[in-house]
Amino acid sequence: MRSQYHTVRRLPRVVWLLGLASLLNDMSSELVGALLPLYLAELSVGGIGVGLIGGAEDAMRSLLSVVSGHLSDRIGKRRPFLFAGYGISALAKGAIAATGSWAQVLGLRLVDRSGKAIRTPPRDALLADATPQALRGLAFGVHRSMDSLGAVGGALAAFVTVGLLGLADLRLAILVGGIAGFASLLPLLFVREGSGEGSVGGTRLTFRGGLARLPARFRRTLVGLALFAGGNLSYLFFLLAVNRSYTDRLAVGVPLAMFLLFQTTYAVLAVPFGRLSDLWGRKQVVVLGFVSFAVVSLGFVVSAATPWFAALFILYGAAVAAVEGNQRALVADLVPADQRGLALGLFHTVVGLCALAGNVMAGVLAQFVGPTAPFVWAAGLTSTGALVLGLSLRDGPAGAGRGARPQRPG
Repeated sequence: MRSQYHTVRRLPRVVWLLGLASLLNDMSSELVGALLPLYLAELSVGGIGVGLIGGAEDAMRSLLSVVSGHLSDRIGKRRPFLFAGYGISALAKGAIAATGSWAQVLGLRLVDRSGKAIRTPPRDALLADATPQALRGLAFGVHRSMDSLGAVGGALAAFVTVGLLGLADLRLAILVGGIAGFASLLPLLFVREGSGEGSVGGTRLTFRGGLARLPARFRRTLVGLALFAGGNLSYLFFLLAVNRSYTDRLAVGVPLAMFLLFQTTYAVLAVPFGRLSDLWGRKQVVVLGFVSFAVVSLGFVVSAATPWFAALFILYGAAVAAVEGNQRALVADLVPADQRGLALGLFHTVVGLCALAGNVMAGVLAQFVGPTAPFVWAAGLTSTGALVLGLSLRDGPAGAGRGARPQRPG
């Protein structure tokens, strides 16, 4: 334990500052996000509408991520994109409180997620730039954990205000969540660039030239990540499945409790899974996450009771903890430092397009086939992604976890 504590202390200051910004932003985002399924239920949104709104994040990430990532490589600065991204998102989240239709919610989610698309690839690249490769999985795990701790705080606030106190005015709670998002800008004032081993000062590569220069092993890995993204359902589908199983106050309280359980599990396990990827290998840990998500999806085909839901949401949190930070660290490991912004942007673009298509297809299946059909779809695609990524392991390990055998923690 002492050895692991000292390992965490070796992380650069920028990891903690970016983690704090994400924590504050996610307290805002998940307060709004936890209430959004209930708000959509009030607006009588159908399956296709849920699929479109659930995929809105992925649409804007697809359109803007690769651009913002490449531009941050070109100018050699990541920080301005973070300020712009967090500010745009805070404005859009608060404005949802003034909507009166699901189409308006969709439009504002697009704006909100455009802010995320602008900031995410440069932020991930900045994390990778500042962190030694042997600690990169841990750094991303710490960041994801702090991000999820913020989500736990937001979900807990939603649970207390609506699930326990019976607050009827969802609009007011959503407005408060949006205003709170501006606090995420404060830690960015103390972020400094250019101190890590992989720091960049700008590149002359054009967009087309940068794409052509990306390594073949990165492209092969991206195929497996894209397949998983196509089956990676929005949390809205899982929470609405719980909502349909209950009536009255339980139809509100149980989904919020499950969302809180998921976020807590994610926050607790993100750091251990990140460190495991440093020691064992990133692809191995990501494949484990893919398989776990497939099991969760199949579980929702037959789930019908609260204890079963609780077990599934715990496994859901573990699957996301294994995948989220480690797939980003894996991308960073596979490319040169001066192409990290572009590679991470392309990663977010490709998985965003696949996730958008997958969520829309899941919405169509829910509306025209049945409520369990999206989970069958998700299980099939995520299992295929695990198979493809597992087969690519023969390319050899990338980044940390260089040996074929697991290493013992120090």
